[in-house]
Amino acid sequence: MAEDGIDLVTGASGFVGSHLVDELLAAGRRVRALVRPSSRTEFVDPRAALVRGDVTRPATLAAAVAGARRVYHVAGVVSTRRLRSFHEGNALGARNLLRVCRSRAPGCERFVLVSSLAALGPSPGGRPLREDDRPRPVSEYGRSKLRAERWLREEAGDLPLTIVRPPVVYGPRDRNVTLFFDLVARGWRPRYPREKYYSVIHVRDLVRGLRRAGESPAAAGRTYHLAGPRAWSMRAILDQAAGILGVAPRALPVPEPLLPLLASVSDGLLAALGLPLPPARDKVREMLPDAWIADPGRARRELGFTTRIPLR
Repeated sequence: MAEDGIDLVTGASGFVGSHLVDELLAAGRRVRALVRPSSRTEFVDPRAALVRGDVTRPATLAAAVAGARRVYHVAGVVSTRRLRSFHEGNALGARNLLRVCRSRAPGCERFVLVSSLAALGPSPGGRPLREDDRPRPVSEYGRSKLRAERWLREEAGDLPLTIVRPPVVYGPRDRNVTLFFDLVARGWRPRYPREKYYSVIHVRDLVRGLRRAGESPAAAGRTYHLAGPRAWSMRAILDQAAGILGVAPRALPVPEPLLPLLASVSDGLLAALGLPLPPARDKVREMLPDAWIADPGRARRELGFTTRIPLR
């Protein structure tokens, strides 16, 4: 048996990771929080044991994994100046951590990889994607997440692996989806030529599902989509936000056919000026498809997981 049931959470200072630390502590688990040396830790509950390390540097991980019973690998690269960093942080980082776990944490009972729906790609014809559908990632971010999934399946050996693919995640401490709500609060609502549809999940529902995936015997060797029971249009999401905020935003037309060209020009200017902003082309590839919809049926059947927090 591993050391008194320690749960390791990587990326513990981030949006999802810090909420997962909260969820595990509330459930009475002993938690070790892995954060990078440069990370701010104001969202990390002080009851968690803080460990500094970096999944891109395997030599820094031994103390983090020692005695871990469960490993929740949340750390990853979402935005970067260098596309290569997606591969280094998401694919190589996940493989580094798994290898160190196998060598330094022989009592580890579960490794949970937090991947992304981007690893599977958008929904053809708006059909909800199942876990075993053929992957068709459209971005380097998605390809790096898919690479991590495949490498870990190949190398997990007798370490039980569970993969979770969240869709759009929202909630407190978020800095991505919040940008759309900020735009609504300022009186504007993006309007695309065609409606866009998304699966979404509140971060507190997500981390509850992650804990269940990490602790359920049925989840060993399985992949799950944790998402709400229905897809929402971008219009419906922003309409709800506008109603809550008490504003009547004006439509802001999005020139979708021009986005790839505008992104290329933007990336060229940023590179020429040496500005530390992430490349736009990769994000545009994820913005263009009309649907990113996950089928949450397997998680409901095998884990008994359903979301509790309504969109509003």
